[in-house]
Amino acid sequence: MLLSASCSIASRFWFSAGLLALYLTLADRSSFAQDPPDQKQLAFFEQKIRPVLATHCYECHSAKADAAGKLKAGLRVDSRDGLRTGGDTGPAVVPKDLKQSLLINALRHEDWQMPPKGRLPESVVADFVTWIEQGAVDPRVHEVPPLTAESNAAPDASSHWAFQPLQTEMVPAILDDDWSRNSIDPFVLRRLRESGLVPASEADRVTLIRRLSFDLTGLPPSVEEVDEFLADDAPDAYERLVDRLLASPHYGERWGRHWLDLARYADSSGFHNDLDRPTAWRYRDYVVRSFNDDKPYARFVAEQIAGDEIDGANEETLVATGFCRNGPSNDDNMGNDKEKYRLDQLDDVISTTSSVFLGLTLGCARCHDHKYDPLPTADYYRFLAIFNTTEKSGGVKHIKTSQKIENAESAPLALIETSARPRPTFVLKRGNNRTPGEEVQPGVPAALSFRDLAFPAPVAGPSSTGQRRALAEWITHPSNALTYRVLANRLWQHLFGRGLVETTSNFGLNGAEPTHPELLDDLAAQLIAHNGQIKAVQRLIVTSATYRQSSRRTGDATAVRAQELDPDNRLLWRQNIRRLEAEALRDSVLAVSGNLNPRMFGSGIKPRMRA
Repeated sequence: MLLSASCSIASRFWFSAGLLALYLTLADRSSFAQDPPDQKQLAFFEQKIRPVLATHCYECHSAKADAAGKLKAGLRVDSRDGLRTGGDTGPAVVPKDLKQSLLINALRHEDWQMPPKGRLPESVVADFVTWIEQGAVDPRVHEVPPLTAESNAAPDASSHWAFQPLQTEMVPAILDDDWSRNSIDPFVLRRLRESGLVPASEADRVTLIRRLSFDLTGLPPSVEEVDEFLADDAPDAYERLVDRLLASPHYGERWGRHWLDLARYADSSGFHNDLDRPTAWRYRDYVVRSFNDDKPYARFVAEQIAGDEIDGANEETLVATGFCRNGPSNDDNMGNDKEKYRLDQLDDVISTTSSVFLGLTLGCARCHDHKYDPLPTADYYRFLAIFNTTEKSGGVKHIKTSQKIENAESAPLALIETSARPRPTFVLKRGNNRTPGEEVQPGVPAALSFRDLAFPAPVAGPSSTGQRRALAEWITHPSNALTYRVLANRLWQHLFGRGLVETTSNFGLNGAEPTHPELLDDLAAQLIAHNGQIKAVQRLIVTSATYRQSSRRTGDATAVRAQELDPDNRLLWRQNIRRLEAEALRDSVLAVSGNLNPRMFGSGIKPRMRA
């Protein structure tokens, strides 16, 4: 199963046609379809593509340029549609087609020249090539005009939905509602009726048990489990099935895998030598156990950000701070500027913490005020000040020899503090550690000032500042609606293939708006009411009539109308058709063939790689 000793993403596996055919007969048809945009692809766009467009292209090819009468060649690149529609000479970007994507021609200064003042570095052009080849993922459906260099005015966040308190309302009362099964369904049914649509029929029982098994454990049900469920005529048979799967140890493996993706978990460091991280697996096991134990979210967050500072700190909570150490590192080749390397490593922590827990791209403000969100550069460095006193603990010891670098296991990967005296933090002009500006104090983004965040004053004796503990408490405070909206949306995403907010790690002004804002806030309120324990909310979602709908597109007039009005199924008139991920697909083949190793926990394996 996923994350067991039998599984390694680095392995290459070969399947016989007969075994794969056996799997296909058992799998839910709803598991195969196009995936929503991968989070890594979205991150690639935000980090590699958008900044280049904003810096080098918006001056002549944006809504602002159009309004000022300065639009060149009829081309706008400040939105997805603008790029794909193109200008006077045709589409600038055609996903997965470099020859038809005139933007590449222009960046290479062939028939056209962009930017006209000089060709961009080859590495930047290569990023655009990669982006287009991978499908040109671009979340900018509703583009917000960017700030200009001459403007000091931050975007107005006062009315942005994500920064508001939860707008909880009574569950809608729907006339003649014989479809709804719990409080989720009336929110969905109201939108459907407003659009003249009706929900799909409930999926058959075989499909339901397969869907549930894959969604909650990442494994297909056995033939015996399917037969038992089909023979169970009790009115609560489905609910008991849900409870059994939520209690399965495989549940933690499945949902832990989703979290590990967010936490950028890896067993090696990436970059040049891709050094082993021999104790990284301890963080993976911590995550699996946390999900199986249904650990309250406030504790889960605090352990990962401040496991060395919180009450009851122990070896397990120290392992949990591996969240801050999972990103790529280059410790054996960090260059001459050690301070720059240290700040680059902390930038990974800041960017991940803000996007995972708050759905904000705070990392974009390292070198300049955020182009779209109310996140000035000072906010980035106030956030940095919270982590600036930390240092790495444990990991890999490097012993250089004439032949190789030998790895020796040490303490678990962790991020700790050894002093209660904060390190001074300065705004760095253009992100350059050699050009410090004004000094700043620890703080959180001003746009999220729903509650004052007071940091403990330095005192003699303690070995840490307590600042990260205060941050974790602020992030998970019940008043912080943003945190629980982001978490509720992630739960929905992994059960429907798409979040109620499609940009799951970007709730800023340029992110997507929720399709069902009242439902999102209701789910966030449910999480707060259940002390941040997610199993109860997951149970509510999977027992809803919305989740239990068939994913099949029938040919009747009702389905045809729904397909015409809502082809992307934003209104949830059926269950989404989804594709199994590679790990679940492989584990499923092993399961149905009787070759799955059920052992949990422990260090990973490195299968022999055939040349």
